[in-house]
Amino acid sequence: MPEDTAALRVTPDFYIGQGEGAITQISPVNLHVRNLFAATLDSLAEAYAQSLARLRAHNPGINRLILCGGKLSKAEPLRQRIARATGLATSFSPNEDEALYGLMKLARRVEK
Repeated sequence: MPEDTAALRVTPDFYIGQGEGAITQISPVNLHVRNLFAATLDSLAEAYAQSLARLRAHNPGINRLILCGGKLSKAEPLRQRIARATGLATSFSPNEDEALYGLMKLARRVEK
């Protein structure tokens, strides 16, 4: 997957059920499947960076990200793009059912 998408942009808002999504800045040299995938991952990484900025407004001590849940979160190209977009160290969760495990830990804290 290329690092540079030759300016091709993908807005995958349809992926999260908001908006319709778009492919923009198409040129005769950049409309390739590999660029579409790379631009989609760039857009997803930027969404992570925007969410992280909102979280850091409340907790500036956040200094790393552990990605979990779903097949896409286990994709090395996405992890690399998230690290680049956020400027933080990123890793994959070592747990098999990490999303459920995290919810259980939160429930235990709330219960106490």
